[in-house]
Amino acid sequence: MTQPDSGSTTGHSAARAGVPDLSTPQARQAYLAELGTVARGWRWSGFALLGGGIAALSAERWFWTDAPEWLRGVGFGGLLAGAAAMLVAIVVRTRYHARRMKGS
Repeated sequence: MTQPDSGSTTGHSAARAGVPDLSTPQARQAYLAELGTVARGWRWSGFALLGGGIAALSAERWFWTDAPEWLRGVGFGGLLAGAAAMLVAIVVRTRYHARRMKGS
C-alpha cells in the first residue's frame, strides 16, 4: 500500500516534480490535462453552488412569486460561496503552475 505525498497540497505525486516538457504539442496537451486535474473539486463545487444560487434566485423571481424570504438568502449565499470556491480553484491552480514552471 502506498502513502500519498504529504508535502503536496494539490494531491499530486512528487513524480511530476520538475519543469514540464512543453516542446511538442503532445507534451503541451499532456500538461494541460495535468493542470485540468488541479483543484477540480473546488471548480466543480463552485459551478454547483453558482448554479444552485442562480436557480434559487430565478425561481423566486419568475416561478415562485410568494417564495419565502429565506430563499433569497439561499440564492445569494450560493452565489457568494460559488464565487469563493472558484477563486480558491484559480489560486490553487495558479500556484501549482508557478511551482511547476520553477521546477520545484
